[in-house]
Amino acid sequence: MPVDTNATITTKSGVKQVGKPKSGVMTAPKDSTINDRDRLAGLLLMEKHLLEGYTTGLSETFESELYNHTRTVRARNEENHSVILESLFNTGEYTADIATPEQKTDTRDVFSGHRSQLPY
Repeated sequence: MPVDTNATITTKSGVKQVGKPKSGVMTAPKDSTINDRDRLAGLLLMEKHLLEGYTTGLSETFESELYNHTRTVRARNEENHSVILESLFNTGEYTADIATPEQKTDTRDVFSGHRSQLPY
């Protein structure tokens, strides 16, 4: 099931987030044992690092067979990343803050300033 970016929740402090309420499927124990949520979060982090590494490798590979193989492996990692992210999102364990109009304006201003520094 893909991530529903229209699903929103409001935190106890009133912050609106893209996400779903926690389903209770991955409740965290009150001790130091590693649970399913911890494992999935660790896998998600690992997939992110692998994707970055393969992206760098693709930009520096000259031999076409190696490039194609690396691109295939990177695509599989991207699929794994999506599955893990969707699992965490759909159980309410992964959320993201919704940017306010002011945050969007600030971000646009910062990057517009960076663009004006480019030589072309």
